[in-house]
Amino acid sequence: MDIVDCILADHDRQRRWFAALDEARDDLDSAGKIFKRLRDHLEAHAMAEEKYFYPTLLELGKGALDSDSADETTEDAIDDHNKIANAADAALNEKVGSDAWWECVDKANYQNSAHLSEEERQGLTDFRRRVPLEKRIALGIIDGSRDAVVEKSTLDELNIEKFNGVSYTKGCFVGQELTARMHHRGLGKKHLKVVQGETLPPSHTDLKSEDSKLVGEMRSSSGDKGLALLKDDFDGEFDEYQIRILG
Repeated sequence: MDIVDCILADHDRQRRWFAALDEARDDLDSAGKIFKRLRDHLEAHAMAEEKYFYPTLLELGKGALDSDSADETTEDAIDDHNKIANAADAALNEKVGSDAWWECVDKANYQNSAHLSEEERQGLTDFRRRVPLEKRIALGIIDGSRDAVVEKSTLDELNIEKFNGVSYTKGCFVGQELTARMHHRGLGKKHLKVVQGETLPPSHTDLKSEDSKLVGEMRSSSGDKGLALLKDDFDGEFDEYQIRILG
């Protein structure tokens, strides 16, 4: 998925977690755990959008539907992020399950629901219309179906941390032990990198150095930009393809 698909997937996850909170009103232990995960996710989501999505929208967007400009869309979105964060943070000062706690949670839900609808209507529409797929790939965001290999790829090599997609200090998830070990011990020796070339090879094509040593594998591409899984210590020339590593 590209950055638009990533954002929409996150939006769906947020809606489901808020719905799960409503279902857990009589189970305060579960409600507290769900809200903690949701709050951490909302924080990471906002940080990633403000670092990668909105700067690109400001560069190429012109406004869409009921937004007159990308500047207006971006300012509104960042203001929404702050309101959502303030409501979620306020809940931390209240006892889980108390009327005051639920009031903060409901306020965060209201603010977030309004933000998601506005962002999907304005920001994502403008982004789809103005930002070509080639530019989206240049951001280095993976398409899970093309860039990840089932039961083989790791979160580390896919640069998920770069987009606040994984935390080494919060919560737990399937594969956390392996992921944390690779991160803290520096075990990952290859990562996805943005590459450029007039003619890029098909996805999953082996990439070799000038002396014919295997140094990586091509993944998704569009136009002259693409993603390749490359060894970290390789920065030379390829044997067959005229490809430049952008980072």
